[in-house]
Amino acid sequence: MRIPWYIVVLAATAVFGCVLWIGARSKDFTIRPDDEAVAQSVNHWKIKHPPLPARERALPSPQRIEQPKAILEQTITPKVPLGQLETQPNLQHFRQHHDFGTESFIQLAIDLESMGKLSHALLAWERIIDSTDANAGQALQARKAISALRLTQPIWNADSEDNFSLILHIHTPVEHKAQASALLGQLSDDIREASSYQVAPQVLINTTAQRDGYPSPPIRVWLSSTDKQAKETPQLTLHLKEDEAPVDEQLYMAIYRSISGQLQQSSELMPPATLSATETPRESLTTNLTRLHWQELCQSLHVEQEQAPPAVIIIDESSQ
Repeated sequence: MRIPWYIVVLAATAVFGCVLWIGARSKDFTIRPDDEAVAQSVNHWKIKHPPLPARERALPSPQRIEQPKAILEQTITPKVPLGQLETQPNLQHFRQHHDFGTESFIQLAIDLESMGKLSHALLAWERIIDSTDANAGQALQARKAISALRLTQPIWNADSEDNFSLILHIHTPVEHKAQASALLGQLSDDIREASSYQVAPQVLINTTAQRDGYPSPPIRVWLSSTDKQAKETPQLTLHLKEDEAPVDEQLYMAIYRSISGQLQQSSELMPPATLSATETPRESLTTNLTRLHWQELCQSLHVEQEQAPPAVIIIDESSQ
């Protein structure tokens, strides 16, 4: 027999109400129980619900996590291979290890100096300038070392027949021609010594015509090879003013910037850094431009000579 749903609901409600009334009829919910009653209730609950038996931990005890070896190795500065120190190096020596970073090359240069290998040490310091992304402090350390070591080493290119002929062009208005002409010998000597005699410089000064009623034309400075189809470095213009740096300092700055612009376009080396307020352009031709920079400059301006095709004699023998 099927019991109607409303009888089931009334019966379930009656059972729930009776159980609730029997369990709560002796309780007083208006008065807060004292501490003793609470303690007894807790003890009574613990007796009915004893703790679970001890069992092994599902997870291992926490241990100190050791740093991976790969991370530890990153804190150790890698050493650049010394290679053959008994043979005469070329200007690109250590260049193949440029990925080792600046700190590695600084340590290499210091080690080579302590070993008395000054020519190799100078090359290591130069690689910091032209082959690594050195910060300001590291670059300053390298420039100081280069300045000191260059004085102790012989010139790189002692054979004058292997010099690269280079022309320094200075186009100046008449009013500055005397000042520029007075620097001819100094400019030529500084370029030759900065390149360690790789370059045989010539200084060519031309006068720019002055048109009446117009401002004085600027000084233009650039370098080129001596071939008929000569290649040139970017031209730099100078608008000289009395309240600015002396003429010679501005000319050296123009030369430095023109060479820097050429190397940025044609070389894979790190371009020469922008000069700070404490650096002089004249000295920077030696400290900020390495001997490898000068070699790359010469190669970028070199013009390949076209060779005439060999003569060909054709004899047409007609059959009779």
